[in-house]
Amino acid sequence: MSNQQIWLEQISNLLKEDDDQQIRKELLAIEPADIEEVISQFSSFEDQLRVFRLTDDTEKRAELLSLLEDDLKLKLTEKADPQEITSLIEEMASDDAADFLADLENDVLVKEILKHTETEFRQDITKLLSFDEESGGGIMTSELCAFPNNLTVKDVLNSLQPETLKDPVMYVYVIDSVSKHFLGAISLIDLIHADSDEKIGEIAEPSSIWASLDEDREKIAAKFRKYNLWVMPVLDHRNQIVGRITVDDILDISIEEADEDIAIMTGTSEAVSHDANLMEAIRLRLPWLVVTLLLALTNAFVIGHFLKSLDKFIVLAAFPTVIAAMGGNTGMQSATVFIRELALEKILPEEFSSLVLRETLSGFLMGIVCGLIAALIAYIGIPILYGETSHLNPFILAKIIFFSVCFGMTSASLIGTLIPISLRKWGLDPAVAAGPFVTTMNDILSSFIYFFIATTLLKVFL
Repeated sequence: MSNQQIWLEQISNLLKEDDDQQIRKELLAIEPADIEEVISQFSSFEDQLRVFRLTDDTEKRAELLSLLEDDLKLKLTEKADPQEITSLIEEMASDDAADFLADLENDVLVKEILKHTETEFRQDITKLLSFDEESGGGIMTSELCAFPNNLTVKDVLNSLQPETLKDPVMYVYVIDSVSKHFLGAISLIDLIHADSDEKIGEIAEPSSIWASLDEDREKIAAKFRKYNLWVMPVLDHRNQIVGRITVDDILDISIEEADEDIAIMTGTSEAVSHDANLMEAIRLRLPWLVVTLLLALTNAFVIGHFLKSLDKFIVLAAFPTVIAAMGGNTGMQSATVFIRELALEKILPEEFSSLVLRETLSGFLMGIVCGLIAALIAYIGIPILYGETSHLNPFILAKIIFFSVCFGMTSASLIGTLIPISLRKWGLDPAVAAGPFVTTMNDILSSFIYFFIATTLLKVFL
């Protein structure tokens, strides 16, 4: 039994016994993230509200509130006194507080909560809420330690002592004492070991790695991965530091982006949660399934059209699924490789042509190997299964199978690379290329190639 199940069972029993004092003791020993998982298991909102209120530690309750699902956040916030919520968001880092208020999606409630906050905090949060949530300004925290370059190490260390920042501080940022321009950063370790009388401007490390307020968060996440960062400063258009982005936010972004890509690749507009209600799950999944159905019917009409003229050679009807499966799998492999490389920004625009050529050649060579295997099996197996009733020379059938598999896999590889690249150039998500829409398009193309080659070779040899 997992810790979560043990905690759930213990707290459930204590709720039935109305032992609030013991629940408080149990919750003191549990991390906010684990309390959130326990609360999410309760079907009764009254039980959820009770456990939330019995979490005595204010800082822990603030973190718990920020972790809850959006609909539960809203319910709890509407039930609570605005001043109580105000005291909790003031315990959060500024970016977490802004995210919490944005998740409420209730402007009246947000204004009521902010009305009770201190002026400086309210201005800070209002500013963060004004940024696009997909941008650097939308994910940064405005809490940071920035000092003029003419201060000594001793001055800075003395100034740091009373600081009460919500997020851990790993770097001290250095700005020009006159222009306020960003000059660089000093790690706390280097600051502690530096000569106390040395000016911080002399030991600061200049940095060219920073984010702008309007920079897309996916590009910022790519910088974190590339340079192995824990924190990144955010600069405005005047080259002045206005905030910082920490790695915990980047982890959240990476998970969200992965969820979005998986949703697109499986043919839904967004990720479907396991606890989503029935109609919501259907709303998200049905549209793409209808599109896929229409394309699959198109494929059926293509097959039906060709079979009408090839009804004498009914054995040909046994292989379209083979050709489509090989083309679909090859296209999916190519698309997945390119989507990953594009997402991690490992491919430069000037490399596109050579990579498309390489992937197409790879599909062609793999097609030769798979085509030969399929042709050999068809050449040997069809006479055994059908005998004289196949009405088709096994050697001709083997040729049809070979060329169909070869060209089907080649074209699928080409499509699997071109579509992600084209989508990126058009400003769309390349993950669409791995969705059922493109997979079904590959099926249609594979079927067309198969029956076109079959029709052509039969005209030549018969």
